[in-house]
Amino acid sequence: MLDSRDRRMAELEAENAELRVQAARVVVLEAQVAELSALVLELRARLKLDSSTSSMPPSSDGLRKKPRRSVPGEGGERRAGKQLGAEGAYREQVADPDEMVACEPECCAACGELLAGCDVVGVERRQVGDIPPQALRWVEYQAWSVRCRCGEVTKAAFPLDVVAPVQFGPGVQAVATYLHAVQHVPYARVQATLSDLMGVEVSLGWIPTAVSKLADLVEPVCVFIADALAGAEQAHFDETGARVAGSLHWVHVASNHQLTHLGLSKRRGQVGMRELGILPRFSGIAVHDGLAAYRQFEITHALCNAHHLRELEALVELYDQPWAQDMIDLLLDAKAAVARAIERGNDELHARQLGTFWKRYQRIIDTGHAANPPPEPTGNRGRPKLGKAGSLLKRLDEHRHDVMRFMTDLSVPFDNNQGERDIRMVKLQQKISGCWRTLIGAERYLRLRTYLQTARKQGKNLFAALREAAEGCPWQPAIS
Repeated sequence: MLDSRDRRMAELEAENAELRVQAARVVVLEAQVAELSALVLELRARLKLDSSTSSMPPSSDGLRKKPRRSVPGEGGERRAGKQLGAEGAYREQVADPDEMVACEPECCAACGELLAGCDVVGVERRQVGDIPPQALRWVEYQAWSVRCRCGEVTKAAFPLDVVAPVQFGPGVQAVATYLHAVQHVPYARVQATLSDLMGVEVSLGWIPTAVSKLADLVEPVCVFIADALAGAEQAHFDETGARVAGSLHWVHVASNHQLTHLGLSKRRGQVGMRELGILPRFSGIAVHDGLAAYRQFEITHALCNAHHLRELEALVELYDQPWAQDMIDLLLDAKAAVARAIERGNDELHARQLGTFWKRYQRIIDTGHAANPPPEPTGNRGRPKLGKAGSLLKRLDEHRHDVMRFMTDLSVPFDNNQGERDIRMVKLQQKISGCWRTLIGAERYLRLRTYLQTARKQGKNLFAALREAAEGCPWQPAIS
C-alpha cells in the first residue's frame, strides 16, 4: 500500500515538475510572441511610411502621393494655379526699346487708295524681347616694345589677368560656373552648351579648372558669412549625408533669411558641428530637428514642428494613437493663432490664450502617457526601448517649451523649412552626380553654393555675382 502511494506521489511530483517547465516555456513563448507581434507592427508601419508620415522625400511617394492636408485658416484645400485673391502679374513694356519697326498699312481698307503721305492718327505698340545671336568677342592686347632715344628698349606690361597667349575671360568662366553650380549641369553638358549656344569651344578639363578658380576666389566671402551667422540672433541648422571620395560625410547648413553657409565634415554630430565653427560661437535661438547633438551647446532651442506633424501623422495612421491627432490639432491651432496675431501687428499672444494652449498641451501629454505606459524592465542591459509613440511623447513632454517656442516668441518660425530648403540643392546635386569624387571638389562646391544661395536671398543676380568673383572682386553680402 505504501509503495503504491509513494509511486503515485513520485508520479505527481514528476508531472508537477513537467508542468512547471511547460509553464516557463509558455512565459518565454508569450514574450517571444509579444516581441514578434511588435516587430510585425513596426515592419508593416515602415512599409506604409511616405513623405506625410516621415522624412522621406515627396519624390519617393510615386503614384501613392496623398492630397495636401488642409491647414486651419487657409480655407480648405488649395486649388491648382492662381489662388483667389492673389495679386496678378504682367510684364510692362520697356520705355526705350533697342529697335523700332513701323508696321504701316499700304492702302485704305474702304476704298483701296494708297496711304503714302497720309496723316498718322494713332499708334498701337507691341514689343518682342529676344536674345541676339551670341558669339565670342575677342580682344587682343599688344604689349609694345619702344626704343628710347638713349637706346634702351622698354616693353609694356600686360594686364594682370592676361597671362596666356589665348585665354577665356571672366564672362566665359562665370557662364560655365553658373551652369554647373547653379543649374547642376554636368561638365560634358556644360561643354556642349557653351558650344551650341555661344560658339565657345573649350576643353572638358578647362571647366572644372574655371569652377575651382571661382570657388577659391569666394572663400573670404564664405568666412564672412560664417562669422555673421555665428553672431546672429536666430538661425536654422540641419545636416544631411553625402558620399565623398567613397565614404560617408555630412553636409552641415546654418542659415537665416539673409545668409546661407554650407560646410562639410566626416562627422554628423557634435564633433562635426564644432569643426564647422558656427555653433560653438552661436548664442541665439537655434531652430533644428531635435538631433541630440544640438543639446551639447549653450543655446536656446526651437524644434521643427513639421517633423512633429509627420511623426504624429504616422502614429495616427499606422499605430492607432488617438492622442496624436489631438496634438496635431493643437499645433495647427497654435500656428493659426500666431499668424492672426502677427497679421494684427501684435508681438505676443494674449495670456489667456497662451494658458488655454498650455492646458490643452498638458492634457494631451497625460493622455498619451496613459495610452503608452513605460515598458517593463527586461533584465537586459540598458534602458528598455520606448517605441515610436513613447519616444515622441518623451520629447514632446521634456522639451515642450522648445516645441512651442514659436507660440511664446512670435519671431521664431513654426518649423525648420528654411534650413531644409537651403540644403535641398545639395541633395539634388547628389541625385544627379551620385557623389563627389574628391574632398576638395566637395568643399569647393559648397563654397560656391554658400556664395550663390546668399546672393539669391539678397536679390543679387547670380551671374553678375559670379562675374564679379571671376574679375577678382567677389560680391559682399549685406548684414542688417
